[in-house]
Amino acid sequence: MERKAAASLASIETDARELLQPLLDAAEFEKMLDRADIRTNIESIASDLRAIEGYLLLQDIDLQPHSRFVKGMAQYLTDDTNGALRTLRQAAQDSSVRELQLFSIYWDAYLNIALGRYAEADHLFQWGKQNLPERALEHVEFDRMDDDTEFFMRAEAHSDAEPLGRFNAITDILADLEKVSGEYHEREDIDARTRTSHEIADTRSDLLTWIAYQGNSLYKPLPPSAVSAAKRLGLPRSRKVAADRTMPVRQVQETKLLTHCSPDEIRAWALLQAEMVLNAEEIRRDLPEGTPDLALAFGRTECEFMLGSISDADCIDAYREVERKAMAELGSHHEHRKNVELAEIVLVCDCRLLHLYSRAADRDGQVRNEESQVRNAYMRVQDTLSEMRDYKLTIQSPLQRRPLSRDAFANEAKTISSQALQENP
Repeated sequence: MERKAAASLASIETDARELLQPLLDAAEFEKMLDRADIRTNIESIASDLRAIEGYLLLQDIDLQPHSRFVKGMAQYLTDDTNGALRTLRQAAQDSSVRELQLFSIYWDAYLNIALGRYAEADHLFQWGKQNLPERALEHVEFDRMDDDTEFFMRAEAHSDAEPLGRFNAITDILADLEKVSGEYHEREDIDARTRTSHEIADTRSDLLTWIAYQGNSLYKPLPPSAVSAAKRLGLPRSRKVAADRTMPVRQVQETKLLTHCSPDEIRAWALLQAEMVLNAEEIRRDLPEGTPDLALAFGRTECEFMLGSISDADCIDAYREVERKAMAELGSHHEHRKNVELAEIVLVCDCRLLHLYSRAADRDGQVRNEESQVRNAYMRVQDTLSEMRDYKLTIQSPLQRRPLSRDAFANEAKTISSQALQENP
């Protein structure tokens, strides 16, 4: 029996190593949950482990590194977040495979973020960076996630602040992300179409979009006058814009460019910056067909809607495409908190479409249909939320661009659907 269990464990470790090695080599930490085939293989290997785990415990035989990591990820996918944390913390202490240790640290921190434990996540990212050579590509992703974690803490503390207060609260984080982005894309040993490049742009646009968030007006775009005023803002000629045409935030702060602007003008300025970041990333990536880019498409379309930068017809087409992508992912994603986020993205799309159709003449039938779509989308959010068994998990808000508690997320979904339907009684 002992020999058979040892052979099974060795075979499982081989399968786990073959599954993980391409991901470890690419240093793209979250990619494993993007692909259905990888998730399926994780669950299959974890099932094989469970078949012999009782015997391993009796004989005090420890799991091997790759198998242990796969077990932790499978626990998370089945909503056993605390079990996943215990497993991944143990994996993070094992330095026998450096890349695997970094992945374990990263996912330990990721799950702490999911539970709203930002200080613990920040500590783990700092520890991870200490274990990296100075020029290692993984540094970029750890720096980005460290900034993201700090943003979550600041955003929680400044959730009631006006746009200028929000900008001032996160200027240093935005400045660091500008530096990370610039240094990353200046390197000759990287492919700009990687997931890391995408994540840097997505994080920068998230922070800028949070500045523009307005909880009491989730349904309508910004006033055209505010957008026009924001477009007229500019730095002195002695100051330089970045390669992606955004204004360096340190210079914006030093010149007090936003000090005398109205809240809506600052919101518009922030969204114009986010739009430029996302447009530059789209050009940089030159995405091949089938590449996952939902976050990029949703972020850009939200900017276009709020700023009125494209025609209503083009905006309708863009939201239809985002909705299609979100529904496709919703049907295949096994990370439960991600499913809830996807369901709210669909809800936001339907609310935006309802507004766009309501502005057009002779669209009464389409308006009535979109009202039904909003109600159905809201019910879908409620259904996916009820399927999350771990009530301590936070969910990333596609509107606030930060994690919310379960109750706060449910309230946000109710608020935007109510605002949309009240505007079209």
